[in-house]
Amino acid sequence: MPARGWTLKLPHDSFAGTIGAGVALTLGCYLLLRWLV
Repeated sequence: MPARGWTLKLPHDSFAGTIGAGVALTLGCYLLLRWLV
């Protein structure tokens, strides 16, 4: 997953972690909805 690799390259602080988690969840929900529909 490109998103996971991108998240790992960010600095390990709470802000980057929150952004990475939000992006990963958004992409995951988007792909799941596209797969279901």
